[in-house]
This record gives sequence, C-alpha cells and structure tokens, in this order.
Amino acid sequence: MTGATAPSRRSPAGAGAKPFARIRGGGFPAALIVVSLWAAVQNLANLAVPRHLVDELIYATAGWRYLHGRRLPLPPAGTFTVDNVEHPPLGKYLFGIAQVIAGHPSLPASRSVAALCTLATGAVLGCWIGRVAGKWTGLLAGALITLVPTHVPGVDYRFGRYAMLDPVAELFATGAVAAGWFWFQRRGRRGWQWAVATGVLTGLAAGAKENGFLGVIGPVLLGLVLVLRDRRELATRLAQTGAASVLAASTFVALYLPLGDPLPRIRFMLEFQWKHAEGGHLVGFAGRVTAHPPWWTNLWFAGHGLRPVVVGVLVVGWGAAVALRRDRLVGWCAAALVAPGVFHCFLAKVVLGFYWVMWLPAAIATAALGLAALARHVSTARRGIRTGVAVLLAGALTWTAALAAADTRRTLDARIVGTAYLPKVMARSNLHGEVLAGGLYDWEFDGVRLPGAVRFQVPADLSRVDTVVIGRPRCRTPVGADVRAFLAANRGALRPVHRDHVIVVYAVRGRLHAPTRAEVAAQPPWNLAAYC
Repeated sequence: MTGATAPSRRSPAGAGAKPFARIRGGGFPAALIVVSLWAAVQNLANLAVPRHLVDELIYATAGWRYLHGRRLPLPPAGTFTVDNVEHPPLGKYLFGIAQVIAGHPSLPASRSVAALCTLATGAVLGCWIGRVAGKWTGLLAGALITLVPTHVPGVDYRFGRYAMLDPVAELFATGAVAAGWFWFQRRGRRGWQWAVATGVLTGLAAGAKENGFLGVIGPVLLGLVLVLRDRRELATRLAQTGAASVLAASTFVALYLPLGDPLPRIRFMLEFQWKHAEGGHLVGFAGRVTAHPPWWTNLWFAGHGLRPVVVGVLVVGWGAAVALRRDRLVGWCAAALVAPGVFHCFLAKVVLGFYWVMWLPAAIATAALGLAALARHVSTARRGIRTGVAVLLAGALTWTAALAAADTRRTLDARIVGTAYLPKVMARSNLHGEVLAGGLYDWEFDGVRLPGAVRFQVPADLSRVDTVVIGRPRCRTPVGADVRAFLAANRGALRPVHRDHVIVVYAVRGRLHAPTRAEVAAQPPWNLAAYC
C-alpha cells in the first residue's frame, strides 16, 4: 500500500484474469468492443422519449440560466429556487453547456451529459480495476456498472440516463477513489501528484452533489491506518492528505465563482439542506409513507432497484472477495462504502429512492474482484466441486446479462407515454377544450402543449372540459375526492380513448354533472401507502 511493491503471492496483480486469459486470440478486444457498443446503446438510445422528472426540469433550467448570465438572487433560507442554489453547480454547468451546444433549452441534451458520465464511470472503474486486478476483471466491473438495470421509483429506464446530479457526482467520486488508490501506492513526486488529483476530483464530486466527497473518506483513512507503524511515511501521507483536503475545498469553492460571491451561496445551500433534513421528505416504500424513514430504507430501495438475481450475484461476489481474495484492493473498495453507508443509513434524515445508485461503483468493484477470485479458485478445485460452482457462476452471470439485454430491448422499444403523449391523443380524438386531471402533478404537464387549460379540481364551469386524464395508481399520488366523485357521477358521459402504464384518457361524449358535496364527502380516504 505504501509503495510500488511487487505483487504478493496471495493476490497477484493479474490473478483475477488468469481463468479468462485462456480465451485465445482476440477474445478480450472483441469482448471489449461488444460491451462498449452495448453500453453505448443502453445508455444513449432514445434519450428524448422517457417522461421527464421534476428534478430534471429544475436542473436543466438552472443550467441554461447559469450559461446565459442570468441574475441569481438568493431567496430566504430554506426555500426552493428556480436557479437551484440549494445544490452545488457543477452538474448544472454541464447540462447548460450541452444545451448551448444544442442551441436551445433541451432536456435530451442534458440527459446526454448524465448518460456520458455513466459511461465514463464504467470506463474509469474498468481501467482502474483492470490495471490492478486484470483486464477481464476490469471489463466485468465496467460492464456491470453500465449495463445492469437500476430501477428507481417513478423512473422507467436506467437511472443513469436521466439529467440528475447523481450520475455526474458518481463519475468524479469514482475517479477520486481510484486516484486515492494510486496515491497510496506511490511515493515521492508521484505520490504527491496522485494526492493532488484525488483532492481535485473530490472537490469536483462535491461540486456536482454536496455529499459526493463521502466515498473517498474511508479509503484515505484506511491508507493512513496501514502506514501507522512508519512514522516518516505517516507524516508524508498526513501532509498529502492535508494538501488534498485544501485542494478539494478550494475546487468546490471555485466552482461557485461564475455565479458570484461563493460564500453566501454555499451558506444558503447548507442552511437549506439543514432545514430540509429537519422537516424530512415524504417517501413511500415497503407499503408505508413517512417523512422520516428508518435506517434500512436505502437498503430496501437498493435491493428492490437491483432485483433479486443481481443482488444474489453481488452477494456471492462480496463473499468471495472477503473469503478468497482478502487483499488491500478489496479493503479499499469496501472502505469506499463505509462513509456513504453510515451517512445515508444513520445520519441523513432525508431518503429518496435513488440515493443508493451513486455508491454502486464501489459495491460492483468489490463483487467483480470476488467473482474473478472465485473463478480462479474453481479451476483448482476438485472436479465435482469445480463443475457445480462453474455452472452456478456461469448461470448467474448469464441471467444477469439476460436482464441487461431485456432492459436494452425496452430502451430501444421506448415510446412516448403519459402526459407527453396527451396532445396526440387529443388531436386524434378531436378534443380541443380544457383538461381535468387527477392522480397527476402539475409539473407532469410542463412542456406539454395543450389547446386548453389543465384543471386539478373539478371546475364550476364544466362546459369547457372535454378531456379527463387520470394517472394510473402509484405510490404517494392521490386522486382528489372531488375528481373521484366526478368520475362516478359521469360514467355514462366519458369514453376511454387512450391508456398506457401512466395515464388513462377519457373523452367527454355527453353532458357533465358536477358532483354534490355529499357525493364528494362519501368518497373514502385515499391510502397514500397503496402501491408503495
């Protein structure tokens, strides 16, 4: 760990690649090309199709404003802003640059930034693990991070395809952890150079999302612990850690300079996050809805997001890494999960369904190391054991690849659904009036051009309403009692003209009647936890 030493007998640098090295000829180049092209399709195809998320709209709008010199006044502490000052600016700068290149405000352009960051994360992870543990192990790690489906509540496709801050922060956080590894493997001038790189990348990770620095804390502490017996080496590493910390903080502050005085904006961000944590955030999971979920909620989201097969493959990999490899690289990758795990499970009071995705690279790297070690040890086991374990391992990886392939097929077959498809439905059905909506939020109609206004409560004048749009039942999204009473009172006047997995659209084909107060009061309370 303290220098560029020769590989140990227990864990040679290329040990994870030995079983795979038997593939002759151009096996690895061909596999690399296939995985790279597959990952590109998986993450870049049909970016304009998926329905938008509310945070995407906020970040893309803020990025466009950042790049056009708009004034960014600070509102009272704790309030949301159109410029999204409540989060650091780096990801939004990149979204803004992509939109400037596109020539107009563009959500697909912003999404392309997130998708490219996801692909770059796979490349960084693959190159790092491949250089230290063998190219096939690196390819496995890169393939898993770019191809494995990541299901997040309310998101139809891989999370890394959406214009969120997390894929951007994930890239720099992974880069910081990888640079930290080489920092503690080098001495002298090279060690200082890698310490500088680690500091800058950590600052960029935090500049994309405020908690982006967490991943590097555990590995750096581990590196310091491993040199405790060498006082001179420890003093050098502590000096490098101090320099890296200063560089990380300076990089983070410097990212705010294009927006004006950094300190008030950083203070506003910290105050906002503090107030947000105090109030909590309403979230639905495991059949419940609460603003202050228990410590295991992130683990629940991760387990349901990856699905049982992938979780099983990762667990096998983690177990094999601990039992068979047991080297410093495994410890380094595992240490990258300690600070994020402690923070999100026990300190953070706000939990959302996608927070876990940002820390997936370290978990996948550990699993890839374990799976490669298991493959190597299988080749030396007795024949019966070797055959059984090989079949199970091959079956699990094949099943995982099949899940990824199915997700790619879904991506290629993606079609516009939900409110984005509503204008075509209305035009096809000759509907030109107002829209009554239930079980949907106002932001779901942002950017959707409709001939009339959208009402979220039954209006007094029903003569202008000729379209009713009801969201399919989903977690934490109620349909108002007045809208439900309206549907019950006008069954004969409404004809369904479109349905998908997001909405059902009714055309008005008769005289409408407003529900009475008694009919509204008779509607049962809505269970927010249903479908969670």
